[in-house]
Amino acid sequence: MHTEVSEVFEDILDSYNRLKLICSTSINDQKKEIILTRFAYILDNIIKLSKVLLKKHNLECRYPKECLYAAEKFGLINNANVFIEMLDDRYIISQVNDRKFPDKLFEKIKVKYIITIGIFIDKVEKEYIKRQQ
Repeated sequence: MHTEVSEVFEDILDSYNRLKLICSTSINDQKKEIILTRFAYILDNIIKLSKVLLKKHNLECRYPKECLYAAEKFGLINNANVFIEMLDDRYIISQVNDRKFPDKLFEKIKVKYIITIGIFIDKVEKEYIKRQQ
């Protein structure tokens, strides 16, 4: 399980660093697609990592929102509502054909979600990854 935690964490960290780098450059439509894809990948892996860490402590969750709320109660994340908002936004971009919505989401990713993901990464690194070493 330690290996799985480390592997998923490394995937999140690598994707997060790439996301930050792409967001700091000039943006075109192709980069926006990359950002949205990277964002969805990070969110999926945050949920996966939450499931693994919760299971390690004999806590089960089956659905993404359930896992995010459980991770908040467990102290893994600070604000499940922001992660739920991310999850809802990710779902909307896969279902809605509104060309303006990705632009709105792109701004939320740059301004709000990158910070939230960074806080999650710092917490997991400090409380789980460094303890394993």
